[in-house]
Amino acid sequence: MNIKKDLKKPYPLKLKKSGRKLLAERYYQILRRKYNCLYEIFNSIELPIVSISYPSFNIIGINNKAKKDVKLLRKCVAFVREVKKGNNILNALSKVYSCRNQKYLAEMLFTKSPVYLPNVEIDNNGRKIYYKLMHQPILNSRNKIVGFLIIPIDITQEIEQKKYIENLARFKDEFLYGITHEFKTPLVVISSALQAIEALCRDELTDRVKKYLNRIKQNTFRQIRLVNNLLDIARIEAGHIKIFKRNLDIVALTRLITESVSMFADLKGVQLLFYSNIDKKIIAIDEEKYERIMLNLLSNAIKFTPKDRSVYVEVSAKEGCVEIKVKDSGIGIPKDKIKTIFERFGQVDSSLSRNAEGTGIGLSLVRMFVNAMGGEISVTSEENIGSTFTVTLPDAVTECGYENDCFDDLRDERLIQAIKIEFSDIYFEEKEDKKKSLET
Repeated sequence: MNIKKDLKKPYPLKLKKSGRKLLAERYYQILRRKYNCLYEIFNSIELPIVSISYPSFNIIGINNKAKKDVKLLRKCVAFVREVKKGNNILNALSKVYSCRNQKYLAEMLFTKSPVYLPNVEIDNNGRKIYYKLMHQPILNSRNKIVGFLIIPIDITQEIEQKKYIENLARFKDEFLYGITHEFKTPLVVISSALQAIEALCRDELTDRVKKYLNRIKQNTFRQIRLVNNLLDIARIEAGHIKIFKRNLDIVALTRLITESVSMFADLKGVQLLFYSNIDKKIIAIDEEKYERIMLNLLSNAIKFTPKDRSVYVEVSAKEGCVEIKVKDSGIGIPKDKIKTIFERFGQVDSSLSRNAEGTGIGLSLVRMFVNAMGGEISVTSEENIGSTFTVTLPDAVTECGYENDCFDDLRDERLIQAIKIEFSDIYFEEKEDKKKSLET
């Protein structure tokens, strides 16, 4: 026998039937051990998991955690049945689905990434348990989906904390609204009593008494302004704000408001200028809210602008919107304060001006009013040069509204009272300063 010669020839592997069977059994035992290992891992995971085949949509595995929660398991089974009924139209590009959950499942099939279905609510002996259903695709070696896992994630604690915070915020708003409303009643009584004293006892009052009455009136108006702002903020956050839009000439309305406060600018020695690149523009707005917006911006602009400088009000038409700018020549806003001035109590350093007294909620309310009317507000500023507030409102009209160019109804007690309250600080302080300068 030539061993070298025999080694050069390939030796054919010939197995008897018994040998093939033995080899197959070994492979089966190895696969079985691996399967048992994976199944033990699958069962030991402390999350409920349901394994679904694709595209047949059959349940092929349920781990121990899922088996223990019967109600949750029923939800998962109901989902599979719901999807299985309409899987013939299940398409990632489809816009119409036979059931609500197919949209999310189609997204998973298209992106081959996990998706989260809307929260599932389960009643557990009177307590509500909330789950977020994650759908995790299973990909084979050719990157094709062969199944997916439904993994409910318990988010009950998160939902309960969120509801607790919402309830706490609602209680806080209701308390604030109630206590603020209680403050308003005595303030109105004080204001009415002051008006009665001035009307009935004008000739009997000494200059010293008048001075003290003016201080009382100034601080009463200041508190009424604060109370009104807090009440409006509470209404807005509670979702009770009402916007009554009608079609009005924004140019004429802005000019009217500007002219109505010009006497306060003159009193402070500030020039108030109005400019518009359009003669007329009808848009849908709530004039009462718009008055509040403009009066607050003009009050701040005049308040922070030194004597012999100017405040500009500009109205301009842009594509699809109208811009109203209030530009002052005042102290400006520090860069680190720009982002916070529209936040509640986001007050700029009041030490910059003796007229800067306040709570810092005026601009927060202005932004809320602007947003409620579908607009936006922004600010640009440079220290010691000035600030420009820009209100952008949509160029649109309402079918329910009507045009009104006269604005006779705006010259009523409401506007006059609003101006008195908003500009009370400027009026009384400048009047007292002038009196002191005359005495000296």
